[in-house]
Amino acid sequence: ILVSSMETEENRFKITFKNKAVVYMLVDVKDDYITFEIDSELPKKFGKGLIFANLMTNIATSKDNPDTYRIGLWAMTWWTQPTYDAMTVQKSASAGVYNYIEDETGTMGGKVALVLAKMEKSFEIFREVSNATDRSIGLASTVGGPFGNTNPRNFEDYVIVMNVTPEKLQGFVDMAKKYDMDMLDFHQGTTFYQGNMKFPFTSDGSAKAFNNEYMPAVREAGLEAALHTYAFYVDEKCEDILSDPKWQKDLEYSEVFTLNRNITKNRQNIPTDEDVSGCDLRLEFGYQNTRYLLIDEEIIQVKIATNVGFLQAERGVCGTVAAPHLKGSKIYHLTGKFGMIQPKLGSDLFYHVADLTAKAYNDGGFKMIYLDAIDGLNRHTP
Repeated sequence: ILVSSMETEENRFKITFKNKAVVYMLVDVKDDYITFEIDSELPKKFGKGLIFANLMTNIATSKDNPDTYRIGLWAMTWWTQPTYDAMTVQKSASAGVYNYIEDETGTMGGKVALVLAKMEKSFEIFREVSNATDRSIGLASTVGGPFGNTNPRNFEDYVIVMNVTPEKLQGFVDMAKKYDMDMLDFHQGTTFYQGNMKFPFTSDGSAKAFNNEYMPAVREAGLEAALHTYAFYVDEKCEDILSDPKWQKDLEYSEVFTLNRNITKNRQNIPTDEDVSGCDLRLEFGYQNTRYLLIDEEIIQVKIATNVGFLQAERGVCGTVAAPHLKGSKIYHLTGKFGMIQPKLGSDLFYHVADLTAKAYNDGGFKMIYLDAIDGLNRHTP
């Protein structure tokens, strides 16, 4: 939707679009950068969002020449994109606010800082912007981005370790010391379950027990530990989450089908009214699929989709109980990625996983968190 006019009104920019929608914006000119902030809610007719900064220059840029200029935008609120500082050498920059999690934020307050400066100076300015970002509503780090070349922690190294049991721990510690590593990065899977953040090889399954039982050997070797998560996903082994109806309602699904007839708890084919032969059950890397169906409170794993339903069903998986279901029941094809199941973005479950992750990080004595699989975020429906 194009802009039809822009004028100042009560110290704000009033932007009117071709469809008569109006958005207000605050512009604050600092000594070294300019901030742009949305000062009104986005009209519903805009749909999912608004690009409020879209800039292009014809300047010559080179990362090898400190005297050339670069342009960049820093998101100062977490519901603004980009939610990272644009530290690459580039001639253009854009930013926007999106109603991805509308109930939480809307678009009011979406804010970015614009920097146009010589290469070396831009790092200094971005550090200034980072320090000016309100940590309660913005994402800012004193480790990465413009601080990357000055923070000594970025010159440390780590090794990713998987399937760490008590018997294997000392071997991983010895390997890290042999190769002069600084940190062990404990990968989700066997060591802990992504989602409920349970550590199955500890005495009570908690991160606190991990800290008490695993970490002494790590610290004695002069090493630190990192928590390597899969961001917001839920592992199929998190039965306490996936079998709970309270959380099942927050699982994302891609398609809904209808049960064609009554089925018993033992039936291994799931008949549907619809032709489901086009239902994608591929699990290879990059596909946004699972083979899980949710009917009532039962999760069923299937292998084949046909024109009359699903075949080779394994009933009552993920901690649920196999049960009879009536004709006409809804069949939800659950979505996910990387072998995980996806919570709806912005749901109670989405934030529950975040809370459990934060608790595991704090209780476990970790010094770094790796949000692997975060790239799946924009592949799911808000």
